[in-house]
Amino acid sequence: MAEGGQPIKEEVSKRKIHIETRFGRARRSRSRKDRPCDACRHRKSACVITVQPPCRYCEGKGQDCTFASSPTERVRKKTTTIKSRASTSDGSGSLVVTPRKQSGDGSPDKLSASVQLDVPRANEFSTYGMSIFQHDNSAADPAAGSTILPAPMVYNAHSLNQTPLANVGLPMRDNQGRLSYGSESHISLDHSCTRLERPEETLDDVKGLTAHFLGPSSDQDANLLSSFRSNILNETSYVDVNIRQVFPGNGPDRRPPIHFNIVHDLFPDRDNRAKQLASERIEALVGSYGDALIRLYFRFVHPAFPVLSKARFLKSYSEDRFSIPASLRGVVYGLACPFWEHDDSLRSQAPISQHELFDQVHIALNRELDSPKLSTLQACLLVLHETPPLTQTTESPRNWTLACQATSCAQNLGLQQDPSLWNIPTWEKSLRKKLWWATFATDKWSSLSHGHPSHIPQSSFDTTDLSIEDLLVEEDVTDLSCGRIISETDRRPNQARAVNFLETVRLAKLLATLLDYAYAIREPSLLAPTTTGLIDQSLYVLRAEMDGWYAMLPQCLSVGFAAGIANMHKNGPLHLAYFSAKSLLLRVLMSPATPLSKSNPFSNLRTHFDSTLEEFSLFVNLVSSIRAEDLCAFWGRRGFENSSPEQVEKSYALLEGYRHALRNLADVADQAGTGLIRPALLRTESFFKEAIKIMRKGGAED
Repeated sequence: MAEGGQPIKEEVSKRKIHIETRFGRARRSRSRKDRPCDACRHRKSACVITVQPPCRYCEGKGQDCTFASSPTERVRKKTTTIKSRASTSDGSGSLVVTPRKQSGDGSPDKLSASVQLDVPRANEFSTYGMSIFQHDNSAADPAAGSTILPAPMVYNAHSLNQTPLANVGLPMRDNQGRLSYGSESHISLDHSCTRLERPEETLDDVKGLTAHFLGPSSDQDANLLSSFRSNILNETSYVDVNIRQVFPGNGPDRRPPIHFNIVHDLFPDRDNRAKQLASERIEALVGSYGDALIRLYFRFVHPAFPVLSKARFLKSYSEDRFSIPASLRGVVYGLACPFWEHDDSLRSQAPISQHELFDQVHIALNRELDSPKLSTLQACLLVLHETPPLTQTTESPRNWTLACQATSCAQNLGLQQDPSLWNIPTWEKSLRKKLWWATFATDKWSSLSHGHPSHIPQSSFDTTDLSIEDLLVEEDVTDLSCGRIISETDRRPNQARAVNFLETVRLAKLLATLLDYAYAIREPSLLAPTTTGLIDQSLYVLRAEMDGWYAMLPQCLSVGFAAGIANMHKNGPLHLAYFSAKSLLLRVLMSPATPLSKSNPFSNLRTHFDSTLEEFSLFVNLVSSIRAEDLCAFWGRRGFENSSPEQVEKSYALLEGYRHALRNLADVADQAGTGLIRPALLRTESFFKEAIKIMRKGGAED
């Protein structure tokens, strides 16, 4: 207050906005020389023209950049005061926006504002996605303990103390639902409400942009980014990278903030040509059979390995199949090829070569990994299940490399972080969780099959457990027009198959504990125990947990509650995976299998031998119950690996039964089925041939 009791009018500095343009010369303050195009004028956003039209927004949207419309009349708004959730006393902040007075002629002037933000104490300061366009003449008043920020651009937020100001690089939608990013985003002030709401924007489903996860050791500090963020400009002042915050941190578990780099998808022409050529070759191979192959995929493959979002994939496919990346489109076609004979429209036609399709898939996928999205990870996971060639005797090392590729892709996308509290749509949260646990299970089963340490340590992720609700999101397409592509029974969610996938993930978590023990580096003395006392007691606990898991499987996952193909082809892979994991556990319990252990009645080998034979009689019974028609189903590539005179006789009888079952299957299996059982059959036959040689030599090679 002045001495005369009159209030002192606060000076409002003139707003200065620098607009990035090379269209003509630099724009003067309040100049109309470089008028915006019609689309940007309607959106009320900066019209950025580098050299000549079209502007960046119209170019990105693929629309005409016109300059025909006239300016709209501005409507004057009343003063709006927006207060933060905290009280203005004791150092908490308030934001006051005051429109400038009208000019002398009574015409409405541009909206200008002065913003007073009381700075709270350090332990109370919370910024959710804050990024400020600072003006050159902005001033701070230390005496008042506040900072004056001239005319900030406000981005809608959950609440003022979370995201009070504009976030450069965060996506926004205008009143027509169109999406824009970064310098193209119109940042407006809504005077109609006192609480600012930010829409939940997807990280993945934005054309031309890719979100790269910023981990703890990245070049940007997460806590610093919560207070200040800056775009990354290239040599031509073009925004190459924006930064988006999806979680402010300080949640119930005091988790750190989560940020993503939003990167423009700009690649060399050679990469674009390679992807385009691969896409065209895939469609040329498929021809007019695309719909039939999609129908087969969702009948046989998707229920067993539900990594796709059924509704989103079918919608994209029905509207424009080329909007689906070539790698994902090709791998879906390819995995449906082994079921060619199960479609009436395809049965009379010459089948497509799955391996030719997969060759083009790998070409496209190699380029798409430069800008990985959820669809890229889906392709990485599915490409692992290519039908093995008949010449393959052991698991190919290439599959281990492909599994590692899927893991690294998932980590690039930030799937190892729990998205439950992120500001993204619900469907994307569920899909991210589903893809993470599919990647986790793939990594563990690949580790078991190839005999290598897992690439996902238990301490490297905090993604919450998968639920049945997550698996059923966007699985019902009965009321969608795109659902007509697939058969009527496949349009509805299949809860039994969803439970199967949930139990596969649960089993993979038990396997992860076992793998950590199996690959831990220990002293040589512990690698060769000869008594049960040296066995880690946690292995007995794990054995009890695995037995309990198998005993408590719901009836819908049994292989005996229905007849024939109705149950074995659906649940057989889960049971085989269990016996694969159990075999590793028993091997660890009985190690080392040396001549010294066989002669020691107290060794681990002798102690657990009889119980192991009893348990694996169930496995032989399972293999014996598999029929030729069961091999026509989608089995995937997970978990396929293969004393006293009384004990020897019992072991030999067990192996004989296993060998007999494999031989029967080989006699009736088709080409695809033979590829599944060939490695196990060759190993079994080799074992019996070598066993005869050893017995003839009287055990000299014992």
